[in-house]
Amino acid sequence: MLTLLIWKGWPEGSNEKHTPEPGQSSHTNKYVLWSGPVIFLMLSYACNAVGFVPHTVFWVDFISRGLHRGIEAGTRFWGLLGLAAAIGPVLTGAIADKIGFAKSIKISVLVKAIGVVLL
Repeated sequence: MLTLLIWKGWPEGSNEKHTPEPGQSSHTNKYVLWSGPVIFLMLSYACNAVGFVPHTVFWVDFISRGLHRGIEAGTRFWGLLGLAAAIGPVLTGAIADKIGFAKSIKISVLVKAIGVVLL
């Protein structure tokens, strides 16, 4: 439902295919799929997942059983984590529109790292 609600909010041209035009060699195409920055970004996301996924998987169990707070408290925190996971990318995108993608992703990963360290 949210996708339908914001569908008209996508920037013009953001849904165009970035593939070589017919007759154009892929070597002359300015879009390179496996460039250094793309590989670095993929590695960054992989490391991000390795560092963060265990926290999300065991978060509810730790709160409910480890801290003896019960499943209700664990569920509330799980909902809060889900809300943050939904808002984070939108906020990062809005920041990227203002200061650029590179700075925005660095800030978001730093904030996420601080969140992991706090836990």
